Amino acid sequence: MLVKIRDFMRKYKQLTFFLGLIIVGIFFTAFGILSMMQPKVEGIEVEATIVEIQKEEGFTNADGYTEFNYTVFVDYTDKDGNVHNKVEYPVHEDDMVVGMKINIKYDPDNPSKIVLDHSLLVDVIFIAVGIGAVILSIIKIVKTIKTKDINEFNKVDMDNVSKETLESIKNITEEEKEY
Repeated sequence: MLVKIRDFMRKYKQLTFFLGLIIVGIFFTAFGILSMMQPKVEGIEVEATIVEIQKEEGFTNADGYTEFNYTVFVDYTDKDGNVHNKVEYPVHEDDMVVGMKINIKYDPDNPSKIVLDHSLLVDVIFIAVGIGAVILSIIKIVKTIKTKDINEFNKVDMDNVSKETLESIKNITEEEKEY
């Protein structure tokens, strides 16, 4: 089975690429739609203080440069006066330092959960890119299949062509040269 798939992919590289692009396009479209359907939480903005920044070694690339992952924790007081200590903030920026004051938004239904602004534009971009990839792929696949059919229709099996036919074609081309 895998051999057949491999042979198909080798024979129809362009077709295989666009079939893969259709799958990616469907994934992007589905992600955008699902994200758009989730309820958006309108957070309540408060001032928070960065109390800790954890730095963990990530991965080292081929150039020897090591990437680091940062986890930021903040303390804040919600509108009801409840203090929330060492809550993970999902964003890290290079200029952040312990003791720095930042504005955050928390979920009014779950004050110990920090929410980020979610843009409808991001969802629309995912959907548009996904639909565009699917449409482009379908057009290219149809075009490839039509071109392949035409090329196979125009192929001549030279083993089955008689010598007389070849001579007559040669004579026709020589007559055209006289004009």
